[in-house]
Amino acid sequence: MMAPAAQDDSKLLLHAYLDGELDPIHAIEMERCLASDPALAAERDRIAALRRLIGERLLQEPAPEGLVKRIEAAVGIRRHRARPSWRALAAAAILAALIASGTTWFMLRPGPAEASADLVVASHMRALMAPQSSNPGSTVASRSRRGSSISPTTDFR
Repeated sequence: MMAPAAQDDSKLLLHAYLDGELDPIHAIEMERCLASDPALAAERDRIAALRRLIGERLLQEPAPEGLVKRIEAAVGIRRHRARPSWRALAAAAILAALIASGTTWFMLRPGPAEASADLVVASHMRALMAPQSSNPGSTVASRSRRGSSISPTTDFR
């Protein structure tokens, strides 16, 4: 004979077994208990007869549609999804374009070191483009303390 606590557990598991809610390991264990315990087998037969009687005598009426929808909405089984409007789609596309262009500008903008390097290169290019003489003894413009004048200088290249 089983202990009272084990009998209570067996009765609870019996209901789960009859509902098909046990995993295969516990279902096999319950079948072994049913085969070895005649009282538990009698309880199974009694519960099965009660379920059949209830199924035969009670008419199954469908639930009202409004009740079904309220229950599904409360539990979250089925949600009515609204289709996005064209305005929302256009706004999303514009927002994505703005974010993409802003990110591109931020990533590709010159930093302070690049700006300084650009100024040095531009200054060097201007110096290279300035008119220079390749003849020794030619006249080049030079600046004196009194003002601007043209004087002969020698280029020793």
